[in-house]
Amino acid sequence: MEFRLLGPMQVEHDGGRVDLGRRRERCLLGLLLLEPGKVLLSDRLLDLLWDGEPPDTGLGQLRSNISRLRNQLRVYDGGQGAIRIRTHGTGYSVEVDPERVDVHRFKRLLTQATQASDPLTRAGLLRAALGLWHGPVMVDVMSDLLRERVAGGWEELRLTALERLAEADLLAGPARDVVTDMTELTARHPLWERFTALLMTAHFQAGNQAEASQAYHRLRDGLAGQLGLDPSAGLSELHDRILRQDPTLLTPGAGSIAASAARVDVPAQLPADVPDFTGRTDALKELDNLLTGGSRAVVVSALAGTGGVGKTALAVHWAHGVRDRFPDGQLYVNLRGYSSDPPVPAGHVLTRFLRALGVAGEQVPADGEEAAGMYRSLLAGKRILVVLDNARTADQVRPLLPGSPTCRVVITSRDRLDGLVARDGVRRLTLGVLPPDEALTLLGTLLGPERVDAEYDAAVRLGRLCGYLPLALRIAAALSTAQPGRSLARFVADLDGPGRLDALAVERDPQAAVRAAFDLSYDALEAESQRLFGCVGLVPGPDFTVPVAAALLDGTEERAERLLDRLVGAHLVEEYVPGRFALHDLLRQYAAERAGEHDEGRGPSAVV
Repeated sequence: MEFRLLGPMQVEHDGGRVDLGRRRERCLLGLLLLEPGKVLLSDRLLDLLWDGEPPDTGLGQLRSNISRLRNQLRVYDGGQGAIRIRTHGTGYSVEVDPERVDVHRFKRLLTQATQASDPLTRAGLLRAALGLWHGPVMVDVMSDLLRERVAGGWEELRLTALERLAEADLLAGPARDVVTDMTELTARHPLWERFTALLMTAHFQAGNQAEASQAYHRLRDGLAGQLGLDPSAGLSELHDRILRQDPTLLTPGAGSIAASAARVDVPAQLPADVPDFTGRTDALKELDNLLTGGSRAVVVSALAGTGGVGKTALAVHWAHGVRDRFPDGQLYVNLRGYSSDPPVPAGHVLTRFLRALGVAGEQVPADGEEAAGMYRSLLAGKRILVVLDNARTADQVRPLLPGSPTCRVVITSRDRLDGLVARDGVRRLTLGVLPPDEALTLLGTLLGPERVDAEYDAAVRLGRLCGYLPLALRIAAALSTAQPGRSLARFVADLDGPGRLDALAVERDPQAAVRAAFDLSYDALEAESQRLFGCVGLVPGPDFTVPVAAALLDGTEERAERLLDRLVGAHLVEEYVPGRFALHDLLRQYAAERAGEHDEGRGPSAVV
């Protein structure tokens, strides 16, 4: 069986087309085929299939869609196992050879072409890759909104392939063919400098110096009129060389010269993605909205939450999924706002970013405001994603915000960063612990679905003991996997005790410890807030109020409310309904351990 997603969604078997019936079922299969082997949770699929507005009956419809797809594919597959749709708790994945899916063949051919040294070979591979395209991804079953959310990066890769093909053709063939192709592409993408650079060079090689110059002026006028920008220094230099009739532009290497003329250093600084990332459907949808909001101002999202809740994992995972949408680069920095090391000043980050963007070290301004101005100028008009991880304060972040609406920024912090929300228009997205079903799915991914199914009750109890905190779940899974001869039920029984925080740690890795994650948030508090945090950890019952906190402090309710707001801002305490506060299970145990550090054993008896 062959699966075609580059254009109308089609499935072929023995040279004939397979009728999969309804549009939504074909779209569902296509979504799974875009990421073979990856588990897509039901909530995520519902959100995608109904463009963010699934009906109340959506889950039942999704299950029926899956069942019908399985039955239809089984008929044509003939039991050969060419494709299987698997169920993983509350999600689904597809098992298929990627070579049977055109999008993955396209990406493989593009990679091979990049590695090929011979221009004729490279051009042949690129033509084979581009020949797989018959229109926008799944044009007959995806809405424009859905395609923008999940498949926009494939169009960017197609444009990259077209650019590399023109470059290879300039190295290997007559310039007239490149002129024809690049004229069409520059008409569709009039502000894309790399296409214009190739068109200018092709015109010059074909003996049309005047038309090469006209192509440059069309781009210059478009940039000035629409973005208020000038062409890049590299493209302007290429134009000067054409006016001088530089003979090197008539050599076989001119394609590389043209491509590099409009190409600046492209940073790709994202850390490695989390291979077994699970859940967070709503949060991923909110981040996807960064791409579709249509705002003329720079769009920034701040992920806030307690230590170990998975803010960095979510930001990096989402960034990897959309990095093809930012062909001018991705910048990343760990600001160390909550760390055993000192926070990184914004000035130091600006220096790093400017160097990553191609600025020589001696040209980086020493003055912080000048450096920030240069940074914003370099990002103007470019599609760059900036990830500012582990921020402590708004002042640490502000100089790093671009001014161009073509850029996007994601910030993570344990603080709410209220100042950025109020003054800079940052959208805040607060992460809580995982829902129980997503926690169970994550355990299935980490431990293996067979083990979780075999000891289901123990797995459910393990999720509860970990408080559904992703860091705790991952540590627990790593510890359990390291002891394959020990049953999950035995491991859970040993974990269920007063030493749970000590047990949730990986030896010789200080970052893989729940207590260490909490320590960083606690150490950032002033003494008075630390004292209140310890006291509320001893309060009996599931929650407490402002008067209870005031009694614990022997102070006024105004003072208690102010300190509670700081604890809520640090994501150590949650105000789950107005006036009522609670602690995450593991944080409650941690707070109780800290209770006696700031006064003479004050505890819950103070409330009486």
